[in-house]
Amino acid sequence: MHALKRWAHKLCPSRRRRKQKQEDDEREKREQQQQDAREREKLKQDAAREREQQLRMLLTLRDLERTMDPLIAAQVYNKKHSPIGQLPEELLLQILHHLGDDTLTLYCLRRVSRTFRRLINLPDIWEPVLIRLQLLRECCYSLGCITEHESMLPGIHIHLAQRLQKDGMCDRCISWCDVPGGPGSRLTCQFRSLDSGGVRLRCDACGSEQDVQAFPSSDQQPDKLGERRCLACQGAVQLCEHVHICWATVEAHIADWQQRRPGDWQGCFDHFDVIECHDPSHDTRCTADEAPTWPRARLRAAGFDPKLVVLNLEWEPHSGLDIFTFLPGGRVPAPELRALFRRYRQEGQPAGVLLPSYPSNPLPEMTCFDPNKCLCLHYEMGDNGKKPLPSAAASAKDPSGQHIGKFVHDEEEVKCGALHYHGRRYGRGRNGAEVSMIRHWPRGNYKREWGCLKTKYQRDVLVCKKTDSDKKLTPTHEWLHAMDPDTYPRPHDGYTLPLCKDKGCMNYYKRPRSLTCINDTCRPWKVC
Repeated sequence: MHALKRWAHKLCPSRRRRKQKQEDDEREKREQQQQDAREREKLKQDAAREREQQLRMLLTLRDLERTMDPLIAAQVYNKKHSPIGQLPEELLLQILHHLGDDTLTLYCLRRVSRTFRRLINLPDIWEPVLIRLQLLRECCYSLGCITEHESMLPGIHIHLAQRLQKDGMCDRCISWCDVPGGPGSRLTCQFRSLDSGGVRLRCDACGSEQDVQAFPSSDQQPDKLGERRCLACQGAVQLCEHVHICWATVEAHIADWQQRRPGDWQGCFDHFDVIECHDPSHDTRCTADEAPTWPRARLRAAGFDPKLVVLNLEWEPHSGLDIFTFLPGGRVPAPELRALFRRYRQEGQPAGVLLPSYPSNPLPEMTCFDPNKCLCLHYEMGDNGKKPLPSAAASAKDPSGQHIGKFVHDEEEVKCGALHYHGRRYGRGRNGAEVSMIRHWPRGNYKREWGCLKTKYQRDVLVCKKTDSDKKLTPTHEWLHAMDPDTYPRPHDGYTLPLCKDKGCMNYYKRPRSLTCINDTCRPWKVC
């Protein structure tokens, strides 16, 4: 009987179905595991192939740069070594037309090479994009979701900033960005909660109420006992490696002056004790009888909005006399200028603090010398080119056939069409920065054929509005973004990227984030 029951149980239809289902599930599981393994292997192979291509590209570029300027080498590489750059223009046009209404991709392609820019600027490709953007902007204006000063649709602007951000990241940070919904999947302000109605806490040091993310993790509990201090009261704005400026210093001076002479802002600016760093490495004056070139911080009104009070940080290093090799026509070899700016950006110097660099633009000072407008620089062509770039320098010649470009301009003589200036929102009270160039003669040496090059770095940090004089000053949101990350404890959250100590990464922890926070909203701004 026992054997008969066992056989009956074995031959039961429900038993067979359960067993069959179990076998099917196990088979599907094995197949899924095998498919996942194949996909992982494919990803590894693709990554290895991509690294190999990048290495090959870098080796080719380095080889080209032995005989020509890096700017020329990049153009030669695009023309002679880039697989897509070597395609016939007829085929490139077909590819561009196939992209259709992918505005973001077309916008990015316009910026990678002269060929793509010329082709995309053709009316049948670019004009429909402009019309589409204009219609979308008008729709947004009517809904009140975009300001009249925005040049791009918000969604496109955000996605473009995310691409630029990711493009310059190290492999570790890129892996964070690839996680759906992870900390790198969006550009967010580290001092604001994602929830617009987030918790706000009161700071016992400055008396302000701020978002919970503007406090260190140890002070984010609403029922915390003891003193609670916001990050703005703990951190400091950096002038150089040796000097930091805390909020209490600025707030104390303004509060004291407004009690004595309310409304006299110019007097407040004039009586502020200018903060300077007297480290010998910062003094680059040409002669001993000139004023030292110390980096300094002072209060002033914002350049484009005098109703705003800013802390202005500046440094004006001098190149020194007779350090450049002037070629016929008064032009300077571009490598000599790059070497000068690299010296300004050495460890401990203020240039990297006042005008941070980005992986896509490691020497933003060179932006002052636009090769399409500037006549001041000479770019070595090497064996791959017999004539200069198609730029302003190619046509700006005097009757004798010599280039008439001068190394920067002075008040008496302007022969170069470039402004020798590069700005990032400077003068608007939004943590802007700028750099400008001018030729300089030391006292008594004005008649020298060549003086030195004076580079002026400036950065401003919003302190308050002039209308705030009748109430207690509290740290601005811009002050939080301007602080040196090494001077305050970073709050822990799940939606900002982890700290990165790789200086070559776009997410390097001391590099300002590409965000501008206005009226409780944070949006990306263009990095250049």
